[in-house]
Amino acid sequence: MRKMDGSDPVASYVTKGHTGRQFLRPDIHLPIMKACTKAGIRVFIGSRIAHIEQTADAVTASFEDGTSATADFLVGADGTHSVTRRLVFPEAAPPKFWCIGYIMVHERKATTDDGMPIEIGNNMTLFNDQLTGNMVFCGNCSDQYGSVFVFERRSFDVSENSGATEAWRPYTDLPKESKRLAQVVEEWGVPRRIVECVKNSSRITPVSIYDVPDLATFSKGRVLLVGDAAHGTVPTIGQGLCSGLEDAATLSDLFGVFKPEEYQTVFKLFDEIRLPRVHKVYANARDVSTRMKSSSPFRAKFDRFMMKTVFSILLFFGVTDELVHYKYSEDVQRVIAKYKSQ
Repeated sequence: MRKMDGSDPVASYVTKGHTGRQFLRPDIHLPIMKACTKAGIRVFIGSRIAHIEQTADAVTASFEDGTSATADFLVGADGTHSVTRRLVFPEAAPPKFWCIGYIMVHERKATTDDGMPIEIGNNMTLFNDQLTGNMVFCGNCSDQYGSVFVFERRSFDVSENSGATEAWRPYTDLPKESKRLAQVVEEWGVPRRIVECVKNSSRITPVSIYDVPDLATFSKGRVLLVGDAAHGTVPTIGQGLCSGLEDAATLSDLFGVFKPEEYQTVFKLFDEIRLPRVHKVYANARDVSTRMKSSSPFRAKFDRFMMKTVFSILLFFGVTDELVHYKYSEDVQRVIAKYKSQ
């Protein structure tokens, strides 16, 4: 975590000899889809849920195209603007808008016209302007690709109902859009190597970032929420996708021990495992977010001093290891053992 010009590092999460790596969504989606095909799991693309009905015997999801599906239980993994959450948890506070952003992918090992390598410089770096709150996050995805995330924390007309459409800000000319965004981050003062990565993007995905207020439980009746539908938050410590993967692995392990008809027990233990973890990690993410946008130059200096102090203490006591080197299986085993001993 550094200032926009790359100076004054605050802290590093790289501990225990590990190196961070950014994953592109297709690198995760493709193996999952292949596994579904191999297991004979039917996948329906483009179905939009419209209604959920729970009875004593089953739960039925009805879709906008007139089709429906009935099962013993339903897992809602439909993202930050989850319709499942709105239907099943109508009392839940809506997601809070945080910022607009762009995800850009570039090919590594290419060079600029004057021979400069198109590389971010190291595996993962976060650049931040504390007065504006703007951020540029860089990460290598593989030996072939790198990524640059640009987050612009300004006022933007986005509501809960329009979020799905406002998040998509299409462009028709990739080189023109790459050049425009490169000029934006150059004006922010990032190092030239980052500007060149943005300028040479081979793909740009516009996004809008929201923070989903904490829920007291992830389940109600026969419905369970996972991933961003349950706990989407700000990306300041890079644990959003990780938390979703932890959810999936936890749920899989629990159903490896309990039968499908014991879903109530699984949901209860899922809450016991996941709620403390998610609330702890996301409280940290929100605290970092608060300190990354200051109200005045004096406050910016104070917040930066506090971040350095806090991160130094956390690193000394190994608290960051608990955040980024978490072993979900230990919590699963502990909670299952506790349940069986009762």
